[in-house]
Amino acid sequence: MLEAFWLACLGFMVAMSGVVVPGPILILVLHQATTGGFRSGFLVTLAHALVAGVALLPLVAGLSYLFQLESFQFYVGTLGGFSLTALGLILLKGFRAEPLKLRVQAKAGSVNPFLGGLIVSVSNPQFFLWWAVIGLPMLSYAVEVGGVAGVLSWAAGGLTAVFTWYGGISYLLARSRRKIEGFLPYLTFTCSLFLIAMGVFFLLKYLAGLF
Repeated sequence: MLEAFWLACLGFMVAMSGVVVPGPILILVLHQATTGGFRSGFLVTLAHALVAGVALLPLVAGLSYLFQLESFQFYVGTLGGFSLTALGLILLKGFRAEPLKLRVQAKAGSVNPFLGGLIVSVSNPQFFLWWAVIGLPMLSYAVEVGGVAGVLSWAAGGLTAVFTWYGGISYLLARSRRKIEGFLPYLTFTCSLFLIAMGVFFLLKYLAGLF
């Protein structure tokens, strides 16, 4: 019982150290929560948690070496760069179409929050890098200490951190969105540019080896 509690706390703290770092998911949560409310922000969080849960499967199945292959990182990084850039352009298009009419009832930048969360999570090379560098050693430790139950406890703690952080941000922004309604167009514009910048960065990083 104490081992399960310890592993859950460990999973929570390790995951929290990752989610508090600003990245594409946080940017998408900020955008969706302010334009679509708590539900939209929560759907992004749910999608990210689903991808994180699925990422556990190959690690548990002993396929962790995939995450460390240069070819795997190249394809994920390249595809991720294109996807993040495309998503940023979609948000930017929505901003340019109605820059002064983006209100609480807006269409959340013409991006489905759950689908957007899936795309951003899968397209983010940093997500897989985190699993390869931090997640895998922690997972191995959880297996050593508690077996399957240890993995489940560790995963539960990690997912709790994801929902606590992103869900909390979604709730706070949804509660205050009427006060910041005038800044929503600028937030959408900033989010768009950030995603495009991240996408271009990954493309330059992973395609540089081809030239």
